[in-house]
Amino acid sequence: MKNKRRILLGFAALLVVITTAVCLWYARPLTIEDLCPGLDLEKCTGVYAGYSAYEISELYNRISLTPEDGLTPLLDLFQGRHFRRSPFWWIPRGTRTHLIREGDFRWDIDLAFENAPVTDISTATGYLLHFNNFYGDLDMEFMGDTRPVSTADQEQWLEDVLAYILEADPNVNSK
Repeated sequence: MKNKRRILLGFAALLVVITTAVCLWYARPLTIEDLCPGLDLEKCTGVYAGYSAYEISELYNRISLTPEDGLTPLLDLFQGRHFRRSPFWWIPRGTRTHLIREGDFRWDIDLAFENAPVTDISTATGYLLHFNNFYGDLDMEFMGDTRPVSTADQEQWLEDVLAYILEADPNVNSK
């Protein structure tokens, strides 16, 4: 009887070690190119961005950017940045709500690509990559697959992305 218990405990311990190793491997930092095979940020053809910032407006504002609009500085914020996927992506989060306070903001960015090789046999065109910052919670969607992600210095990086969006929005700059 004691041997069966030891075997079960050993098996349980091994299962915990393997599960932990898989979670750590899954959550390792990866670039966008690693997370989204076939996408090259340098080949981004446009961005559709939306934002809402407490100090500016309660409305959700949208802008569209092309390479002619100076898209490169925004893409530089994403280029080479490492993102960590959450190993708990499969847990339903339900509806998200947030009590808005001074200093709060959210944004979402859709990045467009043309003829991106998304699999070995096909290409895709359109807004293939989507980032959603919901008041500090960051999600990334690629080809219909949405995952919560995080990045180093996330709070500052989210603010930097918002600052560029605000700078590119002619409605904010004209006020």
